[in-house]
Amino acid sequence: MQTCRKGLHQYEAKDQANKLGCPECRKITNSKYQKAHPERIKANRKANIDAVRVSGRKYFHSDKGRENHYQSNFGISFDYYNFMFEEQGGCCAICLEHQCNLDRRLAVDHSHNTGQVRGLLCKDCNTSIGKMKDSPTMLRMAAFYLELELSNG
Repeated sequence: MQTCRKGLHQYEAKDQANKLGCPECRKITNSKYQKAHPERIKANRKANIDAVRVSGRKYFHSDKGRENHYQSNFGISFDYYNFMFEEQGGCCAICLEHQCNLDRRLAVDHSHNTGQVRGLLCKDCNTSIGKMKDSPTMLRMAAFYLELELSNG
């Protein structure tokens, strides 16, 4: 373990990034710079938009990127996502469409009130229940509406 130059943090210099100094101090410095110079950040991203997009996509589609996404947004690990995927047989919990027939991964569905994860849904089902404000009453009313149309058919 090493102590940073400011004597504030302990860190391991195990990879190339950490040889540049304390990761916590770098985060603070980067954050201060970004707040002080938002126009420079925006201009740099605009000038390098293709590189920014490619690096962002590469990171998100990496195991580490997915792990961070699931952990920070839903409080679950990528292993737990895979466990849910296996439990659901690789299918959307609502329409039962299999992952192999979809153009993207199954989304993690969660309650916006409690944050609790409910299951994995395809994009269409996840968007649909979101548009209905996660309200079982609204979804029942929509189903009733559609059934009326079929009976009047």
